[in-house]
Amino acid sequence: MHLQAIVAVGNNALRLQWQQTVLGLGIELTSVIHPHSMISPTAQIGLGVSVMAGCIISRKTVINDGVILNIGALLDHDVVIEQFAHLSVGVKVAGGQTIAAHSFLEVGTCILH
Repeated sequence: MHLQAIVAVGNNALRLQWQQTVLGLGIELTSVIHPHSMISPTAQIGLGVSVMAGCIISRKTVINDGVILNIGALLDHDVVIEQFAHLSVGVKVAGGQTIAAHSFLEVGTCILH
């Protein structure tokens, strides 16, 4: 039997812990992408990622494992979101920026050049 799971828990540390537990049980991680999001074909999305409605992920953006992109998050070109970050509703990240691993960006946060 082929099992897949997603761990969509808002707490970054707990999400990491639960993902490690899932992997330890031999269950494969998958990502979930809402059909009303837009993702460039040149973007890269890791395992265990949740992309909610209204997200826009632009060209050459890298989303690493375990990331949550909540409703309406906008990521411009060449952005890197490191592992287990959580971008809340309406977060905007300008081109070329990196969001550190385990970061939590509050609702409406704007990361500029």
